[in-house]
Amino acid sequence: MLSEIENQLLRLIMRGKFTSSEIRDAKDIKDKSRSVESVADLTFGECVRFLEDPDNWKRLQTNFDRKTFRNQLIAVRDIRNEVMHFNPDGISKDQWRELKGLRTLLQEMM
Repeated sequence: MLSEIENQLLRLIMRGKFTSSEIRDAKDIKDKSRSVESVADLTFGECVRFLEDPDNWKRLQTNFDRKTFRNQLIAVRDIRNEVMHFNPDGISKDQWRELKGLRTLLQEMM
């Protein structure tokens, strides 16, 4: 489900028809080890920061509230980080609901 959410998020950003330069500017400036040439090269955190920008959000032409969406992205980012760091306990039912909620919202936005 995390992969599906990440792919939907990338497609959402692509919908804004941002230039290559705008996408490159989304890269974490501390990360010197990789290049960003397209939306597909962005990390999940970079996507979150990119969409936090009100001007970028407006270009998506969506009726959804940017701050509410951002909060959902932050929650999912935290779950994703927990999963990627191999939490032996897995994720909770509340975290599953959070993932399902964002996946549904992203589907509605497309």
